[in-house]
Amino acid sequence: MDVNPLGLMQSPEKIIDACRQSMPNILGLTILQFHSEETLCDIIAHLPPQTRVIVGGPIFKAMEPQDLEKKGYLVLNDIRHFIDFLLTFESQRQVSGCPLMVSGIP
Repeated sequence: MDVNPLGLMQSPEKIIDACRQSMPNILGLTILQFHSEETLCDIIAHLPPQTRVIVGGPIFKAMEPQDLEKKGYLVLNDIRHFIDFLLTFESQRQVSGCPLMVSGIP
């Protein structure tokens, strides 16, 4: 697995451009602001088709898991579920085109 850190506080354009250049299977983001969902959706809409998004941050702790699931997010509430997801990522990739939301991982 290769990790290509982009750094903190990057613009959506820089994130999208980096993904188009490196064509990652997974993009990990930390969301710190409550008004970022529209920006997140815009980033997701412009990513290469094989790129799945894993998102975390304090904003998601304030949201109810059932509300996130209604939006089509997969909610992973602890590190065990996150590791389980990563270990079965290949089969998950084929099943769901939805963005992936990691919630509650410290």
